[in-house]
Amino acid sequence: MHQDNNRVPRLSAAIVIALLLASCGSTAPVHAADATAPALAYPEGVAADRVKRGEYLTHAADCQPCHTVPGGTPFAGGRAFKIPGGTLYTPNITPDKRTGIGNWTDDQFVNALQQGVDEHGRHMYPAFPYTSYTGLSRDDILAIKAYLFSLEPVEKRRTPSDISFPFNQRWAIGAWKALFFDSKRFQADSSKSDDWNRGAYLAGPLGHCGECHTPRNFAMATKSSKPLAGGEAEGWVAYNITPDKNSGIGGWSDDELAQYLSTGFAPGKGWANGPMGETISASLHHLSDGDRKAIVTWLRSVPPASGSEKKPRYAWSGDDRNKVGLETDTATAQGARLYSFYCAACHGSGDDASSPIYSSMANQSSVGANPPHNVMMVVLQGTRRPDNARIFMPAFRDNFTDDQVVALTNYISKRFGDPSAKISASDVKDARKQLQ
Repeated sequence: MHQDNNRVPRLSAAIVIALLLASCGSTAPVHAADATAPALAYPEGVAADRVKRGEYLTHAADCQPCHTVPGGTPFAGGRAFKIPGGTLYTPNITPDKRTGIGNWTDDQFVNALQQGVDEHGRHMYPAFPYTSYTGLSRDDILAIKAYLFSLEPVEKRRTPSDISFPFNQRWAIGAWKALFFDSKRFQADSSKSDDWNRGAYLAGPLGHCGECHTPRNFAMATKSSKPLAGGEAEGWVAYNITPDKNSGIGGWSDDELAQYLSTGFAPGKGWANGPMGETISASLHHLSDGDRKAIVTWLRSVPPASGSEKKPRYAWSGDDRNKVGLETDTATAQGARLYSFYCAACHGSGDDASSPIYSSMANQSSVGANPPHNVMMVVLQGTRRPDNARIFMPAFRDNFTDDQVVALTNYISKRFGDPSAKISASDVKDARKQLQ
């Protein structure tokens, strides 16, 4: 599943120029009927307390990662996101009156999430996922605001964005909105179960899973015809999470999915790394068992989307491979040596799919992917899980050359995954740019 550096649409210059010539749209809020938000499975004592409810909803909405520099003060902003033409830095959303949102009114906060406009009525870049948040109810949005306003104010000015013309013309975003943004609130489906409606709200407007896991069109708006069929998140592949048995999660049991959403680990199926690991730690890990179950219920109902996979990614295993041959073959020997020296101490032979700490190489979704893009990203970026300090892998981007990253990644694929899968030095160069 997710894996959050482009949650942001990448438009070509030609598309943006075309949008500049189009209608810029209106910054006025669109008043629509409020959402019929389902009652979530809040832990005891949370639903009746607005601030506690807002904290729960803030976790569910995955707000903290984007508004926090790694290792920095939560919600104080400053995280960099690459967008067309430059870099955008997220704002401080603590209640500081000078540099945060301490002076924002209820209507301004609601309009930000439902309409994608800031306190001055200017269009926001869709790096902020208002395209999903628009479905949230006003009451839930104001509960989130109540929680954020309960935090200690942090004075931290926003780092100025570094975006070149014409991408820095915010009014042009109005044209993109006119074409691709549908401002409407979530409406519960009375023909579906309570679990289904709760899961649809949690994974849709709140968790905005589709922002990463759905492919995008020529203008980088999500394709409504292929929901959750796979996309990109912060340079990582966000896999197909439809119920297709080969390309998606159709072969996962409900218990395996629920465990993965809670811990980021399902034995013999997959590990969460990159943005998905971050989402597990900051968001899904904090949900109640009932709400995670509801998400699974809803995921099962999404139309299956098939891809090119002949068998599930996790179904690959290196048990029957000629390990000695790979170690002596000139095409894989360097990767074998790197694995033995840098990886084997923790991962061992790579065949133990039961360890909740050290990831298995065999029967692991990212290892079985073709191409093995996320394996390359783990080698470069490492893994760190705030909710479980024992889950840690160092980054090797400063230790390995591009050729070494290629050799190690391709060896892992041949030894434990799809033998035909491979990456190239140009793939590594592109990935390094995403991580700058």
